[in-house]
Amino acid sequence: MTLVFVMALLWPLCVALRSAWQRLRGYPALDAVWLSAAWPALALAFLGEGAWHWPAWMLGGQWALDDLSRPWLAFTALLWSLAALHARGYFKAALARARQGDEEQRYKLARFVLLWPLTFAGNALLIVSQDIASFYLGFALMTFAAYALVLHDRTAEARRGARAYLVLAVIGEGLILAGLFWAAGQEQASTLAGVREGILASPQGVWMALLLWLGFGVKAGVLGLHVWLPLAHPVAPAPASAVLSGAMIKAG
Repeated sequence: MTLVFVMALLWPLCVALRSAWQRLRGYPALDAVWLSAAWPALALAFLGEGAWHWPAWMLGGQWALDDLSRPWLAFTALLWSLAALHARGYFKAALARARQGDEEQRYKLARFVLLWPLTFAGNALLIVSQDIASFYLGFALMTFAAYALVLHDRTAEARRGARAYLVLAVIGEGLILAGLFWAAGQEQASTLAGVREGILASPQGVWMALLLWLGFGVKAGVLGLHVWLPLAHPVAPAPASAVLSGAMIKAG
């Protein structure tokens, strides 16, 4: 089970490295290896058990599958897998043009196939993380890697949508960090459970919770913080829009 867990988190990174190597060789590929980026995570959701701890990871890495993270990981990995399969047909014409020498299509596809597994890696990591460092690393990786997915077409509308997404994402990340550090400092904690305890124990807990609510609310698209959604979703490719609305917003 430990091997399945390690594969679930590292395999998307290996797929991304392979995509970068293919770009150096001159062509992107949406082949079976690229499609498989989320498969180990899907296997982990159905087969994995228990918790994992690595003291050498930052302040001590803690990851687990529980009653919340297991179905959430299963749904997320399945959605990413189906969206990747859809992307293979969605970009079929663009891939043909890239192989015929269209440099613009080659560049856009190479960026897409590289950032897709990286975005999923962040999405999967935040779901199983129990420590603050791992959770925030996953959330930030998912957030900023997704910027290139929104920008994919590089039209004026895509640039405007991606810019709105990035500006609000940076604001949201700052609020999340502030809330996490403040609450964790209250209990001298390094885990998400410690953050919850810090919020409950502190006289300023309502302000800590408000910072986190605002930060995650940007990603979740709650009323008043949703202004990037109508700009970003229509310009993103359909597979990217599917995971953005179906999985990444749910992370918020």
